[in-house]
Amino acid sequence: MWIEVTEENSGVLNGVVANEAEETHVVKPGRAVSLKISEISDWKYVDGKKLVGGYTIRFFYDKMSSKEKEDFIKGAGFEM
Repeated sequence: MWIEVTEENSGVLNGVVANEAEETHVVKPGRAVSLKISEISDWKYVDGKKLVGGYTIRFFYDKMSSKEKEDFIKGAGFEM
């Protein structure tokens, strides 16, 4: 799941769940959460329209067909 970070304090991030989680249905989009920076497994931000980071996204993107990649980019709001 992706967290939209709203605050960092002494190595703890506060934010809200930014997407529907794949592995759990306990956490819902928009829910406030806190986590330690050491618990992060991936990160991303968009610089202009260019994706920076997002290694999980890139992994799955590389496995998509040309049509799937085209559709993904149209909906993603960023470029790879």
